[in-house]
Amino acid sequence: MSQAINLEVNVKHVVLLCLALAAVALADPPWSAAVKAGDVSDTINEGESCIAFSGDNLYCVANCAERSRVSVITYGRSTDAGANWTTTWWRDPSGPATWLSDPVILTDDTGYVHLFVQFSTNLIRHYLSLDSGQTWIDTSDVSVPGATVDTPWVCHYGNTIYICWQQLSTPAGIMLARSSDCGRTWARAIIDTRLYIT
Repeated sequence: MSQAINLEVNVKHVVLLCLALAAVALADPPWSAAVKAGDVSDTINEGESCIAFSGDNLYCVANCAERSRVSVITYGRSTDAGANWTTTWWRDPSGPATWLSDPVILTDDTGYVHLFVQFSTNLIRHYLSLDSGQTWIDTSDVSVPGATVDTPWVCHYGNTIYICWQQLSTPAGIMLARSSDCGRTWARAIIDTRLYIT
């Protein structure tokens, strides 16, 4: 009798597994085909990407691996929830003539877009867009001039922006900066003195 019960349980499991596999195989996938959000021409290698969204607007930024010869980041923008992208190489013509690294992007509660770019290991700069990432205004230096910086991370709460990074020069440690005026001014403080934990 116990063999009959075990066989019945095993048959039920097999039938349930087959039904589940059939349901998955016949279902519409919850994903769409891959689309390029950065360098659609495939002329550079990208890495360390960051994505932000506000409604149906999506934004993507990434490092350029060839930064020693091409001082840009890639910037992609979609206004239809990621189905189509416009992409470009992005560079601040008034910024330092050096390689760009570790870009991060976010949207705040008003839908404004905030782009942060690290210039070599010397500077982190903020750019603000009031028109869904089409143009950039109100540039400000987030890190202290002359500091050695790396690996910025950013978030917001309401319309207050927070960014932290590894600062390798004195004062060294994890630096946290906060702005409550859309990135025009920054309050900074070392919040941890340990190095290389980001």
